[in-house]
Amino acid sequence: MSLSKAQALKIALSFPGAAEKSSHGHPAVFVNGKLLAQIGCREPQAVMFRTDSIEERDMLIAGDPETFYVTDHFKDYKGALARLGALDAESLRSVLERRWRAIAPRELLISSRIRGEDASRRRGGRPSRKRGEKAT
Repeated sequence: MSLSKAQALKIALSFPGAAEKSSHGHPAVFVNGKLLAQIGCREPQAVMFRTDSIEERDMLIAGDPETFYVTDHFKDYKGALARLGALDAESLRSVLERRWRAIAPRELLISSRIRGEDASRRRGGRPSRKRGEKAT
């Protein structure tokens, strides 16, 4: 059930466009120059990831406080920490996929078989239409 740091890093690096870089002396994974996850930052047995808002972070924590939490250092940061010992691979992948979809370039989303209209909606644009299709 629990993940090691090496397993968490491997999962984060499995996303298209992901690259490992050190951040504050700890392994971190970036996509398109933006942080996907940091493994073991400030909390040696945790993974830190960004959320879209503090409200989203607080909902994650309220829904599963044994897994997700925040320290004073991150209290004003749109992100959460997750205890590696409480995570399984599927849960970590799910949390990171949401962030990956938000930061991956459109080309990566498309090449990863994620429909272009979904990518457009995530970025606040209009859904794409097929050639010759009229707007309704």
